[in-house]
Amino acid sequence: MKDNWIEIAVFKKDMLSDENLLKTANLSGIGKLTKLIVGQIYYVRGVNREEVKKLAPFIFYNPLVDHVFYDQIPQWQDQIIVIEYLPGVMNPVKQTVEKVLKEYLDGNIAINTRKIFLISGKFNRSLLVSRILSNPLIEREAALNTPVIELTNVPRNEIKPVPITDLNSEELKELSVKMMLSLNVQEMNEIQRYFKEIKREPNQAELETIAQTWSEHCVHKTFKGTFNYNSETITNLLKSTIVCATEKISRQDCLSVFKDNAGIVRIDDQLAYCVKVETHNHPSALEPYGGAGTGLGGVIRDILGTGKGAKPVAGIDVFCTGNPHVDYESLPSGVLHPRRILTGVIEGVRDYGNRVGLPTVAGALIVDSAYTFNPLVFAGCVGIIPVKDSYKQAAPGDKIVLIGGRTGRDGLHGATFSSLSLDVDSEKTSSGAVQIGNPIEEKKVIDAVIKIRDKNLIQAITDCGAGGLSSAVGEMGEKMGATVHLELVPLKYQAIQPWEIWLSESQERMVLAVKPEHLAEVEKICSLEQTEAVVIGEFTDNKRLQVYYQDQEIVDLPMDFLHEALPPKKVTAKSREVEIKEYYPSNLNLENSLVELFSYLDIASKQWIIREYDHQVQGKTIQTPFSGEKQKAPADGVSIKSDYQLDQNIVIGLGININLGKLDSYKMAYFSVEEALRNLVCGGGDPSKAVLLDNFSWGSVEDAYSMGDLVKAARGCHDAAINYQTPFISGKDSFNNTYQDGEKLISIPPTLLITAVSTSCKLPPGTVFSENSEDIWLIGPFKPGLGGSYLEKTLQQGPTFLPEIDPALSKLIIRRIYDNLESFRCLHDISDGGLLVCLAEMLMTTGLGAEVVIDSPYDLEQFLFSESPSRFVCSFINNKVPSALIDLPLIRLGRTDDSGLIKITHHHKTCKIEVSKVEQCYFRDKI
Repeated sequence: MKDNWIEIAVFKKDMLSDENLLKTANLSGIGKLTKLIVGQIYYVRGVNREEVKKLAPFIFYNPLVDHVFYDQIPQWQDQIIVIEYLPGVMNPVKQTVEKVLKEYLDGNIAINTRKIFLISGKFNRSLLVSRILSNPLIEREAALNTPVIELTNVPRNEIKPVPITDLNSEELKELSVKMMLSLNVQEMNEIQRYFKEIKREPNQAELETIAQTWSEHCVHKTFKGTFNYNSETITNLLKSTIVCATEKISRQDCLSVFKDNAGIVRIDDQLAYCVKVETHNHPSALEPYGGAGTGLGGVIRDILGTGKGAKPVAGIDVFCTGNPHVDYESLPSGVLHPRRILTGVIEGVRDYGNRVGLPTVAGALIVDSAYTFNPLVFAGCVGIIPVKDSYKQAAPGDKIVLIGGRTGRDGLHGATFSSLSLDVDSEKTSSGAVQIGNPIEEKKVIDAVIKIRDKNLIQAITDCGAGGLSSAVGEMGEKMGATVHLELVPLKYQAIQPWEIWLSESQERMVLAVKPEHLAEVEKICSLEQTEAVVIGEFTDNKRLQVYYQDQEIVDLPMDFLHEALPPKKVTAKSREVEIKEYYPSNLNLENSLVELFSYLDIASKQWIIREYDHQVQGKTIQTPFSGEKQKAPADGVSIKSDYQLDQNIVIGLGININLGKLDSYKMAYFSVEEALRNLVCGGGDPSKAVLLDNFSWGSVEDAYSMGDLVKAARGCHDAAINYQTPFISGKDSFNNTYQDGEKLISIPPTLLITAVSTSCKLPPGTVFSENSEDIWLIGPFKPGLGGSYLEKTLQQGPTFLPEIDPALSKLIIRRIYDNLESFRCLHDISDGGLLVCLAEMLMTTGLGAEVVIDSPYDLEQFLFSESPSRFVCSFINNKVPSALIDLPLIRLGRTDDSGLIKITHHHKTCKIEVSKVEQCYFRDKI
């Protein structure tokens, strides 16, 4: 290797192929590979060769399973491909190895890494590189034995004005697009008006600062806008629906709602929990591994930045993707294959969550062709915080302290990029918006912040998320003012301009407000945790945001203009009419129908995903994602201990229903709240203590019908929250989830994720039958209608009637079930696929069967496959029904037996379903 680099190549001793990668490659339409061996190359400079060899077994490879080659690679007759990160992209392996080496050795040590692939077969090399082995957004192919390219210092550009005061509206619009500001003409006109008034032009940093502060991602300007809905005017949709419901309910245990990084709810006089669920959709469409990983990393920091610092204790992940088996050739250039997206987001959450030590306990998977171009990634986190630390306030004179990772060019324009539609050029024009995370650095930051908090050294704290320092400092100093000196910010490399330092969304960074007398203690704690802490400025009382690089003024803007001058958005919304067809499927082969339903990744076992995650790290998980003796059946709700010393558990339930969303967004919202509460109570959660989070992922804000769906969904959230007396404490919206394919704009369906969280000292029953001769009971009313069901999706007959909900009865059922939870032997809610899917899930893995008699005037297919809400299948301890449940809609369906069959009798006609057959389909390898 040239330039004095020592080259260390590491491969597994068995030299076997990476089977998952090999399978993906052979399904991608690029040829036939017979071998695909993956290795890692480390490059070390500034260290004696003998010292490297001495340390190598402890740092670079494991002698038990790995084989190492110095300045060479194994003999290989076929093709070799080497992949490296693009200059400036975060390389967490390089960063970690460099830190470890510097702990042992002195000198000017430099590290770099590359991936190496040894490949046999006949294939298209360029497609293999671009589709499978790399992401051109962040990586490139490198020739073997070529020198490692390092970033060199670049001269700082002079801060120049950007002329806008004399531009017309069309020119302002073009400037917004060119600079990727994501601002409309009205907003650009307001910026122009301000700078005309003060008689100067803005510079790039100022325009970028305004753009991220006014971005859809940061300020939720559409949801807060004025809606012209049909002939009705709605002022601030968010406040008039979701926030309004919370204010009406006015729960005293809700300590903080809609104002901090996460909602905070009291557990007792000493302890509270906080919850946040974020979206990371656009970044995950371009770079799924990094997008999902940093999505989780970002929401972890949201929790860490709540109050004076909450400890993250549990993670949530929900993925919506296209069909992973779609033909590669059907996708336009620039769109990643759904298989790659799905595997990438799974691995991204896995690697970040597992390495940071966070149990991923709850989640969901939705697969639909509507998400082929715009996948959705929801990442959530639960935290624990002392009640006394739930309030924070920075003050003039407090120092601005930046702790955590160093700053680079990664993540530029993340906030504004998230407000745009994707298109064929997004992978090129938005490459800077992609981030790569380092969970090891995040773990250090978490440990440092909690120790600093416990010593009462923090006045206020927030994370560096969208918009980077500009957002973090701008929001913390909104009511006061702030001065920042960018030359004090630690950098990954010097090849970065001042405005990029200010706007960078480099990961693993937090901003603290610290009194001057506490600085030394804060720096000491961070040093012990091996994470950097530097003072980069202070909060002032002049109500201005002033940013400098050395003696150059980068930003000088009044806080009131930044945070109050955004013109209110006007939104046109229209109600959508869906034509309902009347049809009643009959004489279906029930076993075949069940097998077909289990072919949906949405319904089938998620074991192949969940087993990738550590859902019991930290030792607080009570109810895991699995249930039953074999821990294979799906649990409805999950729970973790709030504290090792308390008997109160935190219980989580999720609700999402995109099939309903395509037909009636009001019912989608209402039913999703109800589903989340059903899952919650099955997990042991107290519905009277439940709180909600909403996550809206929607289409174009310019589409009047899409906005009409938004109005209906928001009202559904309001009405459901009022009915169940469950306040919303936090939420997130993500708009413009669209893809411009030539002249065609492709939009996702209205998508709403509801997260319900509560506390309880009760333990949940299982979700599977456990004994022969258990009486099987159905609780809840049956409302006919296959509309929005998976059977309707399978039959493709067009939308039919939707089921109804009885709000008062639904609330009563959920309450009664919780009050009598100790009486249940097993309990499982009916959701995706209907009653028959629910029964099958409760019998699979048990070896049991069941004899069921359906005495209903409705068609058997309606009764078995309708996804009518408010229903549960259960059995009771000693087959004894609690008297408190007698007055509820309650039907004895039958009894378990040892036949291994589900025998269903309806109107004197009996059909049989072999449980083992559908079980094989339910658990088979899915991608």
